[in-house]
Amino acid sequence: MTQIDGDDWQRWPLGFMPPTVRPTVCVDEGNINQASKIVWRYLIESNACSQWLFRFDNGFQWVVHDTWNLVSARPVTWANMRLMLSEMFIFERQDNRRHLKTVDPPMVLVEALFARPNPPLPTLTGISPVPVVGPTGGLACDFGYNQDTKTFFIPKEGFDLPPINEAPSAPEIAAAVDRFRDLLSDMPFLDDSDFAHAMATLLVAILRPAINGPVPLLIIGKPAPANGATLLANIIAEIVTGAPAPVMVEGGNESELRKRITATLLRLPVFQLIDNLHGPLRSPALAALLTSTVWADRMLGQSHIVGLMNKTIWMVTGNNPEVSDEIARRAIWIRLDAQCARPWEGRSFRYPQIINTVRQNRPCLVVALLTVIQAWIVRDRPLSKRCLAGFEEWSAIVGGVLDVAGITGFLQQHHAPISDPNEAAWRQLVAMWLSEYGYAEVGVHELYDIARQMDIPPNIGDGNERSQRTRLGLGLQKLRDRTFEFDRHSVAVRAEDSHQNAARWRLADIRIQPNSPYNGGNSTHDDRVNPGERAVNSEPSEPRIAPREDHRSTEGTNVSPEGSLRSPACTDASNDGPSTSSKNIVQRNRVSSIVALDLGNQTGWAVRLRTGAIVSDSKSLVIGHHMGAGAKFLELSRLLAQLETLCGEIDLLVLEKVMSQSGTVAAQVYGGFLATIAAWCDTRGISYVGVPVGTIKKFATGHGNASKAMMMEFARSKGVSVKDHNQADAIALLFWTIEHYK
Repeated sequence: MTQIDGDDWQRWPLGFMPPTVRPTVCVDEGNINQASKIVWRYLIESNACSQWLFRFDNGFQWVVHDTWNLVSARPVTWANMRLMLSEMFIFERQDNRRHLKTVDPPMVLVEALFARPNPPLPTLTGISPVPVVGPTGGLACDFGYNQDTKTFFIPKEGFDLPPINEAPSAPEIAAAVDRFRDLLSDMPFLDDSDFAHAMATLLVAILRPAINGPVPLLIIGKPAPANGATLLANIIAEIVTGAPAPVMVEGGNESELRKRITATLLRLPVFQLIDNLHGPLRSPALAALLTSTVWADRMLGQSHIVGLMNKTIWMVTGNNPEVSDEIARRAIWIRLDAQCARPWEGRSFRYPQIINTVRQNRPCLVVALLTVIQAWIVRDRPLSKRCLAGFEEWSAIVGGVLDVAGITGFLQQHHAPISDPNEAAWRQLVAMWLSEYGYAEVGVHELYDIARQMDIPPNIGDGNERSQRTRLGLGLQKLRDRTFEFDRHSVAVRAEDSHQNAARWRLADIRIQPNSPYNGGNSTHDDRVNPGERAVNSEPSEPRIAPREDHRSTEGTNVSPEGSLRSPACTDASNDGPSTSSKNIVQRNRVSSIVALDLGNQTGWAVRLRTGAIVSDSKSLVIGHHMGAGAKFLELSRLLAQLETLCGEIDLLVLEKVMSQSGTVAAQVYGGFLATIAAWCDTRGISYVGVPVGTIKKFATGHGNASKAMMMEFARSKGVSVKDHNQADAIALLFWTIEHYK
């Protein structure tokens, strides 16, 4: 083999040394199998001296210089291989007169090379212009391919690496870090985490082969143009690669971005910059890429899936960039803010031509990085305890190096990228849903009414009402089983059985236990939450709401001949207030007390006491026509006080919520009832919940538009001979509450 001199290296892949004497290969028809064996033997021998040909999917790849003299990986096409064979071998074939003549490499031979299922060639995972650290902690400083790191080291022309101290002292480590603090002193960082994350990105480019896992996205945000986000990304790339970061913009659609990701990973770049982000970044493809070590996609123009190693470090810049929640949690953040209206004017810089400064001092900057890493290696590679979920190995290794260097602020950022506004809108919708309906079952109709009240509703389009409701329903399907945290409680969106082909939804209370890994060991979600964003105080050893009971069974229930369920503390039933009979008691263990009301001029009520007894009745709130308009509300207040006396303490009040009234007067009266209950409960700290009428009827009868007779039949199925439908509705509401408030 001979060393390539002059400009002739541009003809060949990097690492290749052409043979001094080209072997002769006979390619007569019927001799292709023997010819392919000869060619393979010489290819393997050539590759053993200096690796230049690598395995790639169902073919090969090599490392070449592109038009701008930058190094990148390229898949080897059949035409590439045929030309390479013509440079390496002399192919001969006998003519009709049995004379040998020189021929081009036959295509059948090229096909045979590509058809080999398991070629004995190395795998290439990266190209590095600086020495990198392998999984065993060794530093790969020799030109060409390194088997330990599976990377190709090709320094930029003119780059001479100064010697590195194998055991750096503390002053040397501090001096190395100060070099970067001085270089980046013009960057308007807001806190220590910004500098720490800039250093983390520089270090991970060298540590990447040692990290057997994904690395997070780096988001460089700023409030306005000219704060230096793109400049910082290029400084990082210039230090490591000796060239600016390759730039791409976000794709016009998800399919386009996915194609760009695949095309990027084919080249094995160290960095890839998505610059000047304008619209919200909510790409499922990018989110999947960031937590993947292997990216699988269809090659453009081909029908097979290719698997590509994801060793690239991805960066994003933008003015207050908006990203989806799934991307935000896969990112670290640098915030630049010059805190002036025109950052490009009136500022003095320590390094006005900072890119030129980096290029002139690049060897010293690389040595400073390697010094910090070498100090970490000789100290037995300590690992950091700080962790970014999904990037545990990256967090441990990079955080450990930063700890050795004395750099603080890693993963302690006090600012984050702006979440997708649509995500925030869904969160607000769930918060209003909880406040309006609590844990009651609702349909898209009720939630659509909430969405119309929002200043910025979820993205449900600008079509007609039917179109918006349809899109709202599709959005709810994506929220299914998703958990939202609000202050001291969490709720999950649950899908219920559809009613008349209409989907039904409810919020479920999620209790986070103490010492749970999801709340850092502190239980702040142990209280039940009412619709008004208030928490019900509860004892840790006893749930606020009784465990689920089978409301379809009356076994163990002592029912009076009159049909009312009574408490032993009261006498016969009358309209003067709650009354009970000792015969009519449902005995259970001590549970939470619940009051259920069917509001109206004739108000039905049902109570479950803490003793487990269940009582019910109905009461007229109309005293006489001579009374004033507020008499009904005073009577309701008296009824509430009597129920409070009966219960001793009310844990939860539920009421039948009517979405619309038949007339203005009825609507005003009902509104007064609601206001009376809200004021009465708020002054006592009692939780209250409104449950739609259709929800109660469907629970009791299976039909959301059940008649009064059907509701009374439900009460009778419980062994209760109710006197009116108001009492029956209250009983159904109480059993619904016991069923759903576990």
